[in-house]
Amino acid sequence: MNIHYHFRSFREAFAGLKHAFSEHPNFRIHLMFSLLVIFLAWYYKISRFDTLILVLTIIIGFAVEFLNTAVESVCNLVTIEFRKDIKIAKDVAAAMMLVTALGSIIIGVLVFYPYIFR
Repeated sequence: MNIHYHFRSFREAFAGLKHAFSEHPNFRIHLMFSLLVIFLAWYYKISRFDTLILVLTIIIGFAVEFLNTAVESVCNLVTIEFRKDIKIAKDVAAAMMLVTALGSIIIGVLVFYPYIFR
């Protein structure tokens, strides 16, 4: 096992994080809402299970946002000219993020509702 290979992999992953947060505003928005959700979970003293659900939802949201950004970057690499197949790939990736965001909102409401309105 080559330890230098693993260090390089981590360095490249952190470079991807830096790029995502510095060049794509949606990541900063996602981070802001994630921190707000974590603060509210602490404030309302939600259960460990509900916290787990929220943390997993946040992680899935970031993972989908990273995948959406990767799809868009690869599509832009292929061509800058309009192509219907590239448009479909970008639109479907964006729809994946939209569905994830809407699902996250629903999960947030279902988790927080009993704590806010008890």
